[in-house]
Amino acid sequence: MQKDTLSTVSPRKTGEEWKLMNKIEHVFGPEMFNIREELLISALSACSGVYYDFNVTKDVILGTPVQIVDGVEYAIHETIGLPEHCPFTRMIQYWGNRLDLSERKAYFRFFALDHLKKCFEKGDRHIVHTYWTHDILDNPMLAEQHILLYSDVKSGDLLGLTYIKDLKPLDELVQKEKEARLTAEKALEEAQTASQVKTDFLLNMSHDIRTPMNAIVGFADVIAKNSGNEKIVSDSVKKLQASCGVLMELINNVLELSRIESGKTKIVYAPIDLSLLSKEIFDMFDAGMRKKGVAFNVNCNLQDNVVMCDRLRLNQIFINLVGNAEKFTPAGGSVIFSATQNGDEYVFVVGDTGIGMSEEFQKTAFESFEREQTTTQSGVTGSGLGLAIVRKLTLLMGGEMELRSQKNVGTEITVKFRLEKYDGQIQPEDKKAEQLPSFKGKRVLLVEDNELNRELAFDFLLDLDFDVETAENGQIAVEKVVSSQAGYYDLILMDIQMPVLDGYDATKQIRALEDKALASIPIVAMTANAFDEDRAKALACGMNEYVTKPIDATQLIQKISRFL
Repeated sequence: MQKDTLSTVSPRKTGEEWKLMNKIEHVFGPEMFNIREELLISALSACSGVYYDFNVTKDVILGTPVQIVDGVEYAIHETIGLPEHCPFTRMIQYWGNRLDLSERKAYFRFFALDHLKKCFEKGDRHIVHTYWTHDILDNPMLAEQHILLYSDVKSGDLLGLTYIKDLKPLDELVQKEKEARLTAEKALEEAQTASQVKTDFLLNMSHDIRTPMNAIVGFADVIAKNSGNEKIVSDSVKKLQASCGVLMELINNVLELSRIESGKTKIVYAPIDLSLLSKEIFDMFDAGMRKKGVAFNVNCNLQDNVVMCDRLRLNQIFINLVGNAEKFTPAGGSVIFSATQNGDEYVFVVGDTGIGMSEEFQKTAFESFEREQTTTQSGVTGSGLGLAIVRKLTLLMGGEMELRSQKNVGTEITVKFRLEKYDGQIQPEDKKAEQLPSFKGKRVLLVEDNELNRELAFDFLLDLDFDVETAENGQIAVEKVVSSQAGYYDLILMDIQMPVLDGYDATKQIRALEDKALASIPIVAMTANAFDEDRAKALACGMNEYVTKPIDATQLIQKISRFL
């Protein structure tokens, strides 16, 4: 409100306007009342910006609401267009609607007539509400509004006197208070959002795990019921293995996403040949695309093929993007992977003529578990984590991404990195298969608490001609080693999470044995703990190697061959 639109208030009459003084008049008489009223008005004028009294029972303002500006009193109701003796609730509605949305709910709740009556019934005679508002120049201010509640001696009505302390400009202290409250509100909002994200995550995880698990259980039942039918068994085994692959992809993606978001993913720069990496991508997907009837083309046009980059993470990005393009491109379509160079900027593009994305979905395409259609609707399996991982890895490596897509036309995703070229020579990898030694006559102690996993590992080791002994936990394993002779066990395969004594502590106890021959038996961790820090912890406690479940047979053989 502008100051020059305000109307001044004529001096007040004694008696009617200040019902608060009825009791004083009743006790002390009219003369004392007049004196007390003048003192009260003077006090309110000195400490308040606004004051007026009202009847709670009848919902009406008594006398003239007053606002004080530079020591001069003005009639509020005239400047805001409300009649004199208007309803108290109408005045509150007017001022409440001028507040920010974040303040309104609490403001209306505090000044509701029912709330004032309940306060008085509880014995509260002086109540205060603090809220943010604005001065006549629209500067933010913190207002402290007081209400004094009392009962009219004659009528018994509940009356109130409200006054607002002088509104102070927004100073540093008040600013901090406001910022603290906004921070608290933001934290609450983020907590609520995080809770919803967690709920959505668990719902999606439940669905995506149950889908391949249902197939695994179903085809296992088919095999059990048709054990004599080689064709049905063979077909069911292939489908079961495919479902296991989907489940493992989901688990690996969840682990990778968790590793990235926890800040534990490390970027390791080393020289790599991008032309060879492009050829590997072609070799990896070409057969599958040809079988599906999709044309796959790779175009690598680079002046500097060898650069410093993280080969593993770059490979993850390309595999996810090309894998997605293959999934969502039907027979007769095409997928292209290209790599071009502009100075130190390397541009990688994966395009397809697949089902494409709607404009709405593109806004959230890189969020975790986002899919435009469910597996049931599209017939395409996937966790909805691939693009989320790609985006996070790209940002982690200092790159940028662009997405262009059109429904039923196709999708094109561009990834750009600034990479430093490498002038040295890369040593070619030795692809020659190593001659594996015979394990016949070698004895291994298999330490595994899960009965089914123990049985699978036992049979696998027998196929390799090992002599196998087992232990159900770390304590039994330590006891078996202690009671054995040097050279009796050639190797220990040690699980990590076990009852009684876990793999870490069991390894520490074995390494601490006085018999150095027993203390130095090779120990390979064989565990579902798949993070880098788990591997580091295993090696730190004395283990010699580390493989993760589900066990890759080739990898396990290569690692144990080092010790045998």
